[in-house]
Amino acid sequence: MEQLVNSAQSAASWEHAQVPEIPSERAERELRAIVAAAEPDSWLPSLTELSQRLGLTRTVLARAMKKLADEGLVITRHGYGSYKV
Repeated sequence: MEQLVNSAQSAASWEHAQVPEIPSERAERELRAIVAAAEPDSWLPSLTELSQRLGLTRTVLARAMKKLADEGLVITRHGYGSYKV
């Protein structure tokens, strides 16, 4: 009987455990906030700078930036960077 009580308590605590955020979702959320705060036609920080600032890989950030570019929120130019539309 005691094992059942302990199992129930473990299951209840598991339900309240916080699930870690997926890096790609965090990257997209962070980039959206940066873009929203930027002035139109202003350059955004480089992927290297964002990677150091946010603790995310450049690859994850590049994918999130591409998603924002596909939505028309930013324009990315190879060798120059990205800017808010």
